[in-house]
Amino acid sequence: MREPNTILVLSLGGLGDFISRWPLWQSLRRSFPRARISYLGYPPHAALLGAAWLCDEALDFNEARWAAGGALPGGTDLIVSVLGVRGHSWVRRLRGKGECDILEIEPFPGEGYAHSVGEHIISQIRSLGLSEPGPTRLPSSDSAMGWACRYWQDQGFPGQKVIAVHVGSGAEWKNWPADRFDQLAASLVSAGMAVIAVSGEAENTIPVRMREGVRTLANLDLLRLAALLSRCDGYVGNDSGVSHLAALTGAPTTVIFGPTDPVVWAPRGERVTVVRHAMPCAPCGEETARTCAVRRCLLEIGMEQVVKTVVSNRKTVVSS
Repeated sequence: MREPNTILVLSLGGLGDFISRWPLWQSLRRSFPRARISYLGYPPHAALLGAAWLCDEALDFNEARWAAGGALPGGTDLIVSVLGVRGHSWVRRLRGKGECDILEIEPFPGEGYAHSVGEHIISQIRSLGLSEPGPTRLPSSDSAMGWACRYWQDQGFPGQKVIAVHVGSGAEWKNWPADRFDQLAASLVSAGMAVIAVSGEAENTIPVRMREGVRTLANLDLLRLAALLSRCDGYVGNDSGVSHLAALTGAPTTVIFGPTDPVVWAPRGERVTVVRHAMPCAPCGEETARTCAVRRCLLEIGMEQVVKTVVSNRKTVVSS
């Protein structure tokens, strides 16, 4: 493969999918440090890449010109597709009769895969001969961190332990009940901590009741949300993109898992703790989880267990 001058990266999916591919974004910059990298996907995700100096341009996949294959940005000599086999024909239609090279990455592991999705990405990076990724960590945007610092001062947080809580995810069937999060927030406040309830890109509201000591911040852009999470003393949420973002910032991250497999889907990071209730039927497939009337794998996760884990931020998997 020729040394590229301009790279077009194609990637779709939610925030968690995007962050699980962070090793690839790092590897491309390390492999081709002089190349201009354009990211074709969801622009708010690309803002995180820009903050980490991992892309130079954001292109919105939802623009009409891409629907029929679009036209490559001028000078593109390498396409990196993270669309997998389903995007194979689209990528070739996009390239047309051009001579640019194509690297294709399969975004998700197959059924029965017993490692993290991040390792699945890294194994493909190595098989393609690309550079090894660095530590999985997001540097803070100066402007976003400035906003977070001002918010801390305005709220009177200095000297107080602050915990971020995210109640939702991209799929309701993955979620610990919202009233449990409400009780969790109350327990943390009673213990003298401040709680910030945040939303992700999959929801517009925060289903946690306003209590004294609980702030709510909905619809923050991802750079501000990342800066906020990086300042927190802890974070707790479901199997969600916001949980991946919290881990990426280095915040002590507690993630509640039920029907999905933490071995595959848990966020990568040194300060990530998984809380789950071991059940013979979990993890299960999405279709089974959607129709399950009980979801004991979530309901049996006790409040005391979660509070203790959030406060201590133990770095091992907790399984009752």
